[in-house]
Amino acid sequence: MKVLAIVLALSTAAWAETVKTCRTTIADPASGRPVNILLEILRVDGALVGQITEKGEDALSEAVSLQDYTVRAGLRPQSRDDIETPPSDYNMGEQLIVHAMRVEQEPLFEGAYRSGINLALVRSVRVYGIGESEDGQPQMGQPAIIEAKDARGRVLGSFVGGFLVGTCQ
Repeated sequence: MKVLAIVLALSTAAWAETVKTCRTTIADPASGRPVNILLEILRVDGALVGQITEKGEDALSEAVSLQDYTVRAGLRPQSRDDIETPPSDYNMGEQLIVHAMRVEQEPLFEGAYRSGINLALVRSVRVYGIGESEDGQPQMGQPAIIEAKDARGRVLGSFVGGFLVGTCQ
């Protein structure tokens, strides 16, 4: 399977259009050591494909879902008890923002995971969900590049979210 991913990565890189790129460094949850990650969203024959490369090693290619969401003002980080079950009336964009707020404020992580933006200002997001999902929508726990915008539609920045959080550079 790893050989197939490498072949796919090499073959798509030659004729793919880059749509979005995110370089980030995220602390390994087990060891705390920094891990350099490159996430790329490519358009290949009209379809979006995500490539994830860790530590400069082989790229893993996955299908990508793309969705835009509005984000309500006044969202707050989830409590530790609610982190696995966000309110049912939150759309996926709101869930991702609230989750990022919680991860950023979790004392256990000691500030290791940051979005790099003021999440309270976010009013819309474009979510590039990397990996297969049953309904074609981004899922919590799935790596995603989140492009955040303010109330005027200005891009505040992009970050990796869905599980851990990391600033896109």
